[in-house]
Amino acid sequence: MKPPPKFIRVLLVEENEQDEKLIAQMLGECGSGQFILLGVFRRLEEALDGLDAVGGVDVILLDLALPDSQGLETFSRFAKAAPEQPVIILTGYDDEPLAIEAVRMGAQDYLVKYEMTGKGLVRSIHCAIERKQAALEASGVRDDLEKRVGELNQALTQVNGRLSEALDELSSAQYMAAQQERLHAMERMAGGIAHDFNNALSPILAYSEWLLRKTGALDDETGLRKALHSIHSAAGHCAGVVTQLREFCRSRDEFDPYAPLDLGEVLQQVIHLTRSSWKDQAQTRGCDITMETRFCETPKIQGAREDLVELFANLILNAADSIHEKGVITVDVSSLHERVLVCISDNGEGLNKEAGDPSMEPLFTAKTDSEIGRDLGFGMMYVIAQRHNAEIHIENVDGGGTKVTLDFPALLAESAAPQKEEALAAAFQPIKGLRILAVEDEPGIRVVLGIYLAEDGHTAEFAADGAEALSKFEKGRFDILLTDYSMPGMSGDRLAATVRDTDPNIRVALLTGFGSQMPQGAPLRLEMDAIIAKPFTLKTLQQGIAEAMEGGK
Repeated sequence: MKPPPKFIRVLLVEENEQDEKLIAQMLGECGSGQFILLGVFRRLEEALDGLDAVGGVDVILLDLALPDSQGLETFSRFAKAAPEQPVIILTGYDDEPLAIEAVRMGAQDYLVKYEMTGKGLVRSIHCAIERKQAALEASGVRDDLEKRVGELNQALTQVNGRLSEALDELSSAQYMAAQQERLHAMERMAGGIAHDFNNALSPILAYSEWLLRKTGALDDETGLRKALHSIHSAAGHCAGVVTQLREFCRSRDEFDPYAPLDLGEVLQQVIHLTRSSWKDQAQTRGCDITMETRFCETPKIQGAREDLVELFANLILNAADSIHEKGVITVDVSSLHERVLVCISDNGEGLNKEAGDPSMEPLFTAKTDSEIGRDLGFGMMYVIAQRHNAEIHIENVDGGGTKVTLDFPALLAESAAPQKEEALAAAFQPIKGLRILAVEDEPGIRVVLGIYLAEDGHTAEFAADGAEALSKFEKGRFDILLTDYSMPGMSGDRLAATVRDTDPNIRVALLTGFGSQMPQGAPLRLEMDAIIAKPFTLKTLQQGIAEAMEGGK
């Protein structure tokens, strides 16, 4: 991070002459001689033309209401003309939705003129410069992260080629996360993820090498079964890490589906996902952090799981960053008066008392001026909380530390659908004796499919691609098409659509390493009765086939 400039060059775009004088006075009185007002413009076109004329600019103060431009269009045009300069919006309108939208579009802050103070303006300018610098440096971090993931892909491929598809998805997920401004959180978690993977891969490497090199190892049934059990368990852990990371990183928008959620279960997932960061990585910097949880039985809430995972993960990571030697992070979940309360507290360095009330500031961060930009602050967390109709309160703890409380409305009338799904899962029995057309381009997976399908008495035909599958489909009759999604020549959704044109009654189940997150733009759910995530087990394969035969209901 570059040190803050000794002198800060300010460009002011302001129609009102009195407001111009007031802003200049605030900068002069509270800026300690640090601010240089390079120019003042009354119209947007004049300001755009004057950008090059005034020379280098450190920050832009922009009024949205100008004679030749109004509203967010004013900011949008200025942001395109000066993409590397931080812009602070100054307006006479206290419009919270407008403020949030402006921040989403890239504004560094949104200040209401009649509420603005000299100290507040100066602090906002310093924060805006630091945040913009951090955002620009994040683009360089992306290349470094993708390089690390590429090296991890190569190592995992040597151990188990079947994980290569999952790691490709991981790389894609990290790219999407970067596009969604979660690069800071990903950067802090990258080392922990590699640590978690390496721990899981160690028994796979060790036991497989021992079985291949040890004379007579394959004849020792007890030792062989123990080694295979360890390999199977470690591979399952790898799959779990990939699944959780994919959920955290996938691209999402305001239309993400909301569903009944148990916040205790979501937080358990987040604690596991971030464990390497607040535990293992913290230990490498000489910091001993303990995680304490107190989860009471609570009603569910209506929410988007991925958004809440992001919210809680950033709170836990920020808490870990604030602890420098030894400390405790406490996570409480409780309910009170038809509300569900989540409290995440730490005994770290606490809040910057001069920062004001963080619960009212969309871009608030607990870091001091020299540390701003190391994390995502509370900006996106504030927005996620607002989307869930949750109240967020941040405060200092007596004796040191920070306490963040989120207050969610409870879901009083839960839908019967999840209960029905749980009952069906409890009464699950595998279906036997089906005629199955299985399509998979990986020979090793075809072998495993053959073993599993034969165990349940199915009659199966196998194909390596879509063309071979269509040829076998024309010659026989099948109850279900079991197909991979990503194949050369013809993808699984195209194959399913072609088969259904001939036989509308055939059931279709998709085998995919994408899990439940389908690639954007792929119309898979229109053609599939069930989706079976890779890597699959005998049980998940049986459940997917049963779901498909029920017509996806």
